[in-house]
Amino acid sequence: MVKGDRRQLREIHRQYRAAAAENDWPAAYRHAFELLALDPSPDYPLALVGCAAMRSGRFDVAERSFQRLVERQPNDGNTYDGLAELYGRRTEAALKAGAPSDAAEARRRAAEYGHRALQLHDAEVTAAPLWQVPAGPPPGLAADKTGNVVAYTLFGAKPLYCETAFINARALAFLLPGWTMRVYCDRSVPEDVRQRLAARGAQVVLCEGPAWDGVDPLMRRFAVMADPTVTRWLVRDADSLISRREAAAVADWLASGRWFHVMRDAYTHTELLLAGLIGGCGGVFDGRLMAESRDFPARHQYERRLVDQHFLRQVVWPTFKQSLLSHDSWFGFGDARPFPVAPDANLGPDFHVGCAQSTLVSGAGSNLADGASLAWAIADERGRTVCSYRVTVTGGSWKTVLPKLYADNVRAGKWRIVLGQAPAPGPA
Repeated sequence: MVKGDRRQLREIHRQYRAAAAENDWPAAYRHAFELLALDPSPDYPLALVGCAAMRSGRFDVAERSFQRLVERQPNDGNTYDGLAELYGRRTEAALKAGAPSDAAEARRRAAEYGHRALQLHDAEVTAAPLWQVPAGPPPGLAADKTGNVVAYTLFGAKPLYCETAFINARALAFLLPGWTMRVYCDRSVPEDVRQRLAARGAQVVLCEGPAWDGVDPLMRRFAVMADPTVTRWLVRDADSLISRREAAAVADWLASGRWFHVMRDAYTHTELLLAGLIGGCGGVFDGRLMAESRDFPARHQYERRLVDQHFLRQVVWPTFKQSLLSHDSWFGFGDARPFPVAPDANLGPDFHVGCAQSTLVSGAGSNLADGASLAWAIADERGRTVCSYRVTVTGGSWKTVLPKLYADNVRAGKWRIVLGQAPAPGPA
């Protein structure tokens, strides 16, 4: 029986989402229980309790919540997504506690639940493929690297995304030398960021005009899949660093004779196609792909932050699965194989392919009013500008999220943050 009115439920749900967006999972946990108390019958509040409990370290509460959901809907893949993440987190906790046998058992259960989640997601997709894979072997890399494209979506002025994209533009030259970076963006990305990316050899595509009307920014990067000038393509997330491990997996795919590629390298990677960890060949998809991407959000009521994942599952997966190489370090779903050995020790023990390595940086001492825009920049060891942005002042303080590489240099004293005035320009 629902005890709260719709307005009250919407407000508590808004508070939950706001807390979750800030990774304030204890607060999200409180709001989830408020929702559950007011509306205990639907499964959704119970799923929120499970998620927030898991991410705030209340593993037993999360377990009970997810198991109740399994009893109610035994074939819901989303619940098994949650169980896989729960036991992945328990694996990490056991390792930190020096309990390797407990960690091994938790990892076994994470793998079991994640495999089940993938099976259920696959069974959910019953539509026939809109595109058939051509007969015969796939094309190799194009001799001209502009035909081999690593595609990103970039929007907004957050340094985590903009600067990680710039780091990747520099890294691409030696990790994936036969490839060209392409960034699908709009004018919300600062002009100097677009210029720096172009100076590093990236193709910067401004998504303006009728061709882009109705295309969610998250799905702009999928346009590369239907570009007739592209021979091989990769789609990646702007906040994830390219790594040697990833490059080795891409090389393995190129030699595999398969048309498509997906990587799963974390206990949260229980989606059939992860939007930032896929690859493929030109000559399969056509203009219908972006037409479908325009119509998809209106036909389905998915959270915006997940709409690209659901689009790939419902629309693209039936084609991918016809000729797919999967690299999978957790679940062994389908015809999966382990990642090639290619250590990335410099990226730290928590690294996995597709991870976003970020650090919150904050400061106080601003005499600006709340809501004011404060200019800031990072200066390198020679006093030159690394990057410059603006941040909104709240309570006399400011905060921003930086790529871990930048934050480490600031904390080590090699670089410094300059408020209010940018240092001298630096090289691209």
